[in-house]
Amino acid sequence: HMRHAWADRPGPRTRRFVSAVRAFEAGSGAVRADSHLLVAIDGGRDRALITAGREDVLVPSGASWSLLRRRVLLDVEVPTHLELSIVF
Repeated sequence: HMRHAWADRPGPRTRRFVSAVRAFEAGSGAVRADSHLLVAIDGGRDRALITAGREDVLVPSGASWSLLRRRVLLDVEVPTHLELSIVF
């Protein structure tokens, strides 16, 4: 028994815009990358624009990089569950 087909109830559309990326040496081969984040969510009745700053620490992992730590600084005092589920 199928309640709804995906085409009848599409999931929320999310766009993430990352800008103003700055990178700094963080010691032991790690890199700290600071950036600004704008997330636009359109989920039918649920719509939101979320702005935040991100501070990431990346470490070398073979031929690429792995995220060691991420700090997200939201530009709102009391975020909603929708905002938290999308940003993180």
